[in-house]
Amino acid sequence: MTGDAQKDFRFERLRDLGKSLEAEIAENARAIFDMALDGNCGFDDVLAALARERMNLVISGATDSGKTALTRRYISFIEPDERIITIEKGVELFPTQPNCLMLQSELDPSSQRNPTKLLQACLRLNPRRIILGELLGPEAQTFMEAINSGHEGSMTTIHASTARMAFEKLSSLIRQSGARIDHSELLENFRQSIHCVIQVMEDRRSGKRGIAEIWFPTLEENSRPDSTKGERYGA
Repeated sequence: MTGDAQKDFRFERLRDLGKSLEAEIAENARAIFDMALDGNCGFDDVLAALARERMNLVISGATDSGKTALTRRYISFIEPDERIITIEKGVELFPTQPNCLMLQSELDPSSQRNPTKLLQACLRLNPRRIILGELLGPEAQTFMEAINSGHEGSMTTIHASTARMAFEKLSSLIRQSGARIDHSELLENFRQSIHCVIQVMEDRRSGKRGIAEIWFPTLEENSRPDSTKGERYGA
């Protein structure tokens, strides 16, 4: 490969073709899951591994539970040469990667800048990762289509009370958009496409925000959420 071809093509790491992509994802998820349970590893190590292995991530929690703070922290572990596109209704994330495009959405369904329209537009802008600030409506289906079309390592946030309930909320948003897809079929698609759900919470007594659950849906034999033993992070 010479000349312009070297500039136009990016060489990715090789994969073992004797192993399915699903098996590789599950293997990576298992390694990160074990890391999360290892008392010698900090939560930054978990976030860095999720970013490095390009796991599709959903951060779930109540209002003001720290979803935005954790999203910022996750973004900080993405390689500086990756092209990132963020979509938010208010600009809060401020990625430091040079090749980043920040799009601000409007909630008006008739606007050309509503989240669904911006998601559709950003797919034509060659993002390596899509960071959608929050799932609130019909853009949920478009986001799922995006992460199933070669944009691994993307992430979003959602309002839900537990990691598993995040899938129920996501299913509800998609069906409210008019999509005629069976609920069980949606859940199976989520399990295959969303590699990790992190549940955040605020301790009512101390006011500190922290990780309540980390769930790796691809690990079907160990699909119950597990605690990160009270790891805390700031707002």
